Amino acid sequence: IRSSNPKYITNCTATAARTSDHSLITNMTGTTLVTYNNNVSIAIILQMKSGRNFKLTYKICEVVQVKWLTDFMKKYTNLPHTCPFKPATYNFYNMHLPPKNMPIPIPERDFEVVLQVFVTDTKEIIVDIVTILHLEKKKKIEKIVVE
Repeated sequence: IRSSNPKYITNCTATAARTSDHSLITNMTGTTLVTYNNNVSIAIILQMKSGRNFKLTYKICEVVQVKWLTDFMKKYTNLPHTCPFKPATYNFYNMHLPPKNMPIPIPERDFEVVLQVFVTDTKEIIVDIVTILHLEKKKKIEKIVVE
């Protein structure tokens, strides 16, 4: 976790571990302090070493309307499947990154995945997470570093 804003979220942690089959899983947790609805947005940014980026941005209530994201949430989180998200401790557990159901072709190379949650109107960062991935054809995920 690169940063978290204590006005909106506390107790933010992220860990990554290799499983017995050598795949990597990520776990994250945080306690939200305010209700999240469309006042909050999320950006998923794939940053390539070439300098090119691919960015998906959704308002929080839009996330629950995107099938691949709600399927991901049902499998790997305790997030509600409806909006708003009330203040609570939310967990992401045993996530495989990038998500296997992500409808974007992921190139086989090094890249960073940046997850940013921010106030929609002001762009004030609530949480900023960076994960470095190395993808190869034989090994889906070679390494992961959570900062």
